[in-house]
Amino acid sequence: MKTSSSFFLFIVLLLLHNLCLAQSKPVKRERDTSYYYVNFFNEVAKGRSGTYIRKMWPQNGRFVSQLLSIYNLRLIETSEYSDLENKVRNGVYLRYHLNGMLSDSGSYLNNKKEGTFIGWYQSGNEHYIKHFKNDLPVDTGMGFTDKGQLSQLTITNETGNGLFQDYYESGKVRCLGKLQEGKRNGMWIVKREDGTKKMQLDYLGDSLVSFFCFGFDGKTTQKENQLN
Repeated sequence: MKTSSSFFLFIVLLLLHNLCLAQSKPVKRERDTSYYYVNFFNEVAKGRSGTYIRKMWPQNGRFVSQLLSIYNLRLIETSEYSDLENKVRNGVYLRYHLNGMLSDSGSYLNNKKEGTFIGWYQSGNEHYIKHFKNDLPVDTGMGFTDKGQLSQLTITNETGNGLFQDYYESGKVRCLGKLQEGKRNGMWIVKREDGTKKMQLDYLGDSLVSFFCFGFDGKTTQKENQLN
């Protein structure tokens, strides 16, 4: 009886193992190019229940991976990875709008942003330009409206420490604060377009600690401590 139970357990485990292997296999293969059904997180999906189709092939010691819409095969993203499972980005990263125009362009080194990233609106106008080193924002980064007006400005050193500002369409400062290792830290101020203080936000490692709201007379109208 004991031997029979052990044998039954062995068969169950073997079937589960084979099932897992089958799910990780490509649904289609053309020479060195493989196709997989994947979910929103680019993980291989069960059967044909994926959100995207992943098209992948080896190139120059890396794996080029394209995400395609499961409905119309529209190209959504192209990335280079160092592994078959697409866990570690290494190389070019491209993202596309619904109309096929390029949305984002940059590169990764060991899963961290490295170098210049540029973004575009669907119109083709530049959305932002940012620079990274070891996943930290460095140098001068700028964001723009679709009309070409400056909407954001980031100035940081090579360790990601510096200043952030964004602007109203009039060009007046809307929000300003400090960055530490690329994260919001310390006191940030939100202003009305007339220059009066609207809010004070206090951050610690990108987490909001407390905030204060101010009326037009400069008096505090609301105060909240997020730690309590």
